[in-house]
Amino acid sequence: MRPMPDRKLWVVAFDGGKALFLENQGFYDAPDLKVVSSFDNDNPPDREQTTDAPGRMQDAGSGSKGKGVDAQAAHGRSSVEQTDRHELEKERFVGRMIERLNEEARVDTFDQLILLAPSTALGEGREHYSHKLKDKVLLEEDVDVVNEPVDKLEKRIKALLADAIDEPRPSHSELSGPGQG
Repeated sequence: MRPMPDRKLWVVAFDGGKALFLENQGFYDAPDLKVVSSFDNDNPPDREQTTDAPGRMQDAGSGSKGKGVDAQAAHGRSSVEQTDRHELEKERFVGRMIERLNEEARVDTFDQLILLAPSTALGEGREHYSHKLKDKVLLEEDVDVVNEPVDKLEKRIKALLADAIDEPRPSHSELSGPGQG
């Protein structure tokens, strides 16, 4: 009979458009990642989400007949930078993923967590970690692997865990089987 791992480890790979939640049903030295859930964010390019030209605003002093403002500096109207709705939705998606992880951490769905995401997504997400989630984060790696196959992720996780954990963990290699003592 195969012993159970001593800790429930989740691996979450995400970026601004996709997230993959995986559970390690194997061991630290032989990960066996199973998909718990995956999410795709339907986020078309900004040009498809924006219909108007950038807004304009009156410059300071324009129309004030020169009171307190250099008449040379006030020249009329200036363009206002438009919000990039595509980037805004990426940030919101990351926020929703972290909210889900906060809730899963609160109810102890996992004991430890490894996060794999590009640096911008990790940075945006870190701002929203609950204290309980922070305590469960074992590793974070700045890498975009959300589209990698699970077997490649398993190899990456095995290497990360080998570098990060010094104490002995249960292993499949310690099991006795047919023909072994």
